[in-house]
Amino acid sequence: PDNKYSSDGGPTADIILDLLSKVGRSDLRNNNREDFAKALFFNYLMMAPDGHAKNFSLLLLSDLVRLAPLYDIASGVPYTNDSGELRYKRTAMRIGGENRFGSLTGAHIRKFAKRNSFEESWAMESFRNMAEKIPGTLEAVFDEATAFAECLPLRDAMMGPLSSHCRKAVRRL
Repeated sequence: PDNKYSSDGGPTADIILDLLSKVGRSDLRNNNREDFAKALFFNYLMMAPDGHAKNFSLLLLSDLVRLAPLYDIASGVPYTNDSGELRYKRTAMRIGGENRFGSLTGAHIRKFAKRNSFEESWAMESFRNMAEKIPGTLEAVFDEATAFAECLPLRDAMMGPLSSHCRKAVRRL
C-alpha cells in the first residue's frame, strides 16, 4: 500500500504496460494494453487523481488474463480549496511524462505511444474520441439522475470544468 503511487516508488504506466505485454494468451495481450491505455486517458480526462496501481487488477483463469473492469474512479473536480482552486491537480500515472491536469499535449501522447509500442494514430484517436464523448455522456448521466435532487450540486460542480478540460485537451493535440 505504501508504493501504490508511481511517485512513491510504485509501478509506472510504462511498467504496467510492459507486464501486460508478457502475461496471458498472446492474442489478448494487446487488448489488455489498449484497455489500460484508455483507462489512463479516461482518468486524465475525468480529472481523476486516484488511478494508482492498486486500482487496477487482472482477472486470472488458467492462461486467460484480462484487465479487470475499472473501479474506484472518482473525479477530483468537485473538491476545491477555500479559494475555489482544484484540490487535486494531477493524475496518479504519467502519460508520456505528464500528469498535471490541463498540461497534456499531443507530444505527450505520441511519446507515450512510441515508448509503449502503440500506433500513434490509435493513441491520438482514442484520446480524442474519449475527450469529445465525455461531456455529452456525463450530461446524459446527470439528465437521468434528475429525480435525485442531491445530484444537482454535483452536476453544477462537474459539468463546466470537465467540459472545458476535455475541449482544452482536444485543442492541445
